[in-house]
Amino acid sequence: MKKLIVTTMLLTSMVAFSENVSMPVKTGMMQQLNMNMGTGMMQQIDKLTPEQKIQMEKINLEYQKKNQEYLFRIKQIDLKIETEMLNEKIDTKKIGSLIDKKVSLQSRIQKNMINYRIDIKEKFGINVMPGMMQGSHNNMNMNQMMNDMNQMQIKKQEPDLKK
Repeated sequence: MKKLIVTTMLLTSMVAFSENVSMPVKTGMMQQLNMNMGTGMMQQIDKLTPEQKIQMEKINLEYQKKNQEYLFRIKQIDLKIETEMLNEKIDTKKIGSLIDKKVSLQSRIQKNMINYRIDIKEKFGINVMPGMMQGSHNNMNMNQMMNDMNQMQIKKQEPDLKK
């Protein structure tokens, strides 16, 4: 639990101060964070054969794809909820139904992540730490953070056309 809190604080501070840091430094910080969180797991992965690494990546992508589909549907539900909240007469039953659908999808994501961890452990003997699977249901995962940081860097480099 302490690791999760510290990691969350670290990620938040990295995003908050990212506009003042160059991309190579940001990338280095992210690599260091990954190494600190998953050094044992990375050492286990390094011991895999090239074929096993390819197989592991295929499994990872398969689970990510499933989760991304669920995440997309969750975003659609969130938009429907927000749209319903804009109506003059709010249908609380409809919102309740949408929330139930959202919770069901979130549950599927969590089960999917558990199945991923079990698959990796059974096939490769690697204990995947919770949260290490990229593309997880967390609001701020590593892929998203790197994408956001890249977007900030691009915007910073674009000329200001308003001047």
